Amino acid sequence: MTWSNTLTGALQTTSIGTNTNALGTVGATATANFATSGTNTATLTTATPCTFTFTAPTFSNTEVQLIVTQPSSGSVTTITLPASVVGNFVQPTQTLGAKTTYRFFYDGTNYTITSQTNSVAGTVTSVATGTGLTGGTITGSGTISLANMAANSLKGNNTGSTAAPSDLTTSQVKTLLAIANTDVSGLGTMSTQNANNVNITGGLISGVATISTSGIITSGSGVLSTGSGAGFQWDDRTTNTTKWSWYATGGTARLYNSINFDIATFDQSGNATNKGNLSIGGTGQITGGTFPTAGAGLELAYTSSTGVVQAYDRTNTLWKNMQIGAAVIKLQISGADSLTLSGGLTDSILGVRAQAGITTGSGVGAEMLYDGTNARFNGYNRGTSTYIPVIMAGSGISFQANGTTLLDVGVTNASRVTVTGEFQANNHTMPSINGVVTSTATMNFASAGVQSIQTTSGTACTVTFTNPSQNCYVVVIAKAPASGTSSTITWPTVKGTALATPTLAKTNIYSLFWDGTNYWNMGSVLNA
Repeated sequence: MTWSNTLTGALQTTSIGTNTNALGTVGATATANFATSGTNTATLTTATPCTFTFTAPTFSNTEVQLIVTQPSSGSVTTITLPASVVGNFVQPTQTLGAKTTYRFFYDGTNYTITSQTNSVAGTVTSVATGTGLTGGTITGSGTISLANMAANSLKGNNTGSTAAPSDLTTSQVKTLLAIANTDVSGLGTMSTQNANNVNITGGLISGVATISTSGIITSGSGVLSTGSGAGFQWDDRTTNTTKWSWYATGGTARLYNSINFDIATFDQSGNATNKGNLSIGGTGQITGGTFPTAGAGLELAYTSSTGVVQAYDRTNTLWKNMQIGAAVIKLQISGADSLTLSGGLTDSILGVRAQAGITTGSGVGAEMLYDGTNARFNGYNRGTSTYIPVIMAGSGISFQANGTTLLDVGVTNASRVTVTGEFQANNHTMPSINGVVTSTATMNFASAGVQSIQTTSGTACTVTFTNPSQNCYVVVIAKAPASGTSSTITWPTVKGTALATPTLAKTNIYSLFWDGTNYWNMGSVLNA
């Protein structure tokens, strides 16, 4: 006898069960039906977010699960669960082909997330190791490492096509890096090379932005820096902050630092400029030089066999002041002292030594010299061998001999010339108006205080006076012809006794005083 039982109605269970409701590939919406199966699976569409709705299980207090798989190609996407889902929800793994399982506990109202697991689909079952690697084959877990290499060796591929790496010789390394023997030599072999002693004997090191060294770089020849960034830069050894540079631009080499900028410059003609003070510890010699065309300053040069020291503004064509300071300043000619300046502000001494050369040449001006016997001060034109006027100006002028004042001009009295001792004239040369005069004559007392004329026989003469600039005594001398007929003289009007005409072969002498307006006859000698 066979027995069978038939269950009428629903069967309640709290587990997920084994049957699965496969939703396939879903689009923007999908429904997980937990009334027919406790497990629902869905594959998402590339770059298409999906919103899920749930069909509730028949019974409450039941576990259910949703399994979503990211697309195998294209782009990953996201999902949205019903509002009845509570708990810590995290979007599915954002990896193509990844699978995410959500477990829920349904209490009749809400779906509480109890767990979320992620897995990435794959088909690798083992990993083997190729040339240069060690540690394989791995079927579960393990470590892959680089295989040991021979000492002082390099691996690479220099075949020009795809190939497994192999040990390279020094020559192959040079070829691979396009380094010729003229660029870098002295490397030896890679197995014997000492990294602390690399010799570079020629060629160029290029494509390197910075070369760092903690020691000394020794060069048996020149060190070359080329291109738009050519130059040399170094730090201050003490501060390690001030940057120094030596570079050239626009035909001028420049020494530069980050504080004062251009410290010194040198152009292609050898002209140099220096910013700040210049200290010379030894002797210096300037053997040439071309004067600048612009700027102002002290110029030192040796040109046309002449040393030049001058203060000049080239830009504005102006001479500038020059100050030379020292306890004693000496100017020498041919090694001998020619001009000596010494003393303080209140007792300065100007000394001039003998120089025969000043008596020759073509210059004109004031000369102060010592000729070996006499100290001389001349106003002279050497080109024409003639003396020129000398003006001595001061509030007072004293002339001394052996320390004793002989002539005092305006020192003791601003309007007086004082002569100390005896005034002696060794020669008496009387001014004459052309010697013998005819019908007219002018006695110029502005140029000489003694005036003399001699009339011509039988010719009347009219005399006029040119007045002196100051009140003074003047002398008038009138001579008649030595023979023939006496001539009549018409004189200017004077105060006192009028002036007369001397008789033939005689002389009249008059002493007159000029008061600024009139001449006064102070006395006379007649017909002597």
